Amino acid sequence: MSVLPRWRRVGVVVMVCGMAGLGGGGCMAAYVVAGVVVVAGLAEKALVSSPEEKAAKAEKKAAKEAEEKAAKLAKAEQEDKSVTFMMSYDRPAQMEIPQTIRTLAIRTENASGHEDARWGQVAADKMVEQLKARSAQDRYDIVERAALQERHEESDIQVAFGDPDAAVWNVGHLTTVDAVVYVRVSPVSAEAGNASQGDAPYRVTVSMSFKLVVLSSSSTLAMHAPSYDSDSNRVDALIEQGVREFVAKISPHTVRVEEKLADGKSPAVKSGNVLAMAGEYDKALAQYREALKKNAKDHGAAFNAGLMHEAMGNIDDARAMYVQAVSLNGKEAEYAVALARVRR
Repeated sequence: MSVLPRWRRVGVVVMVCGMAGLGGGGCMAAYVVAGVVVVAGLAEKALVSSPEEKAAKAEKKAAKEAEEKAAKLAKAEQEDKSVTFMMSYDRPAQMEIPQTIRTLAIRTENASGHEDARWGQVAADKMVEQLKARSAQDRYDIVERAALQERHEESDIQVAFGDPDAAVWNVGHLTTVDAVVYVRVSPVSAEAGNASQGDAPYRVTVSMSFKLVVLSSSSTLAMHAPSYDSDSNRVDALIEQGVREFVAKISPHTVRVEEKLADGKSPAVKSGNVLAMAGEYDKALAQYREALKKNAKDHGAAFNAGLMHEAMGNIDDARAMYVQAVSLNGKEAEYAVALARVRR
């Protein structure tokens, strides 16, 4: 193999570099003669980016950073939602109501024309709505109050405000009603001195009375008389709560729960919370039990275990865990609410 003179090798290299600046053809021609030099030149050229390439890289980097930021935000939102546990299930009536009681009428005992009579009407409407819900619709037939009122007027029968049982037997014969649910909501009483607050919420007391009266015997099968103290802007919600509690006594009903899972005092509780949100109730329960083995005073683990039992329909076990949670920490209002929910 002949060796080119030094000046020729240098000349070729100069020519290659010069031609490389003119186009791809020069590069290819030089590759055969002096491949090593050209390869080195190409490597050096690859290290230098054009303005267009730099702009493209910057744009790609910005897009990647935006994507990562959006993913982090989505993950944070998901983690925030993951602490809220929701479930629903059907339960039978808390009281044994004879199956012969099929047709119900709903009547309000609030005096007509009273300034708070509207609250009795609200309660009656909510009673009808809940008794017609999916879980209860096969248990009772509800006589529409409009039809009941029309028959009242036709027969000139008026149910007395103080003692409705005296005339209710005749009403039953006219409407083929088996029983009547009487609803009363007392006037909402505000604390003294609140009138000066204008439209601002103030403390009120809402007292209610519900009773199921059998027409054939004028006997009362079920009663519920709740009383709540709360802000004035929650009256409607309190009435709904009272109606729901009474419906639970006399009818099959759907229980809907939305609770925040407790953080607990161990990693096992956090693992259980992830499983709970995935619907793995039995596996989540196992984690909460493990947490309680390590720390018997972990009231959060006890509460979450109660939620898992309740979600799986183990009401007695749920009640036991809620009792444990309340005994460990009676200051948590949601523990007491959950316990009241599963008590018969």
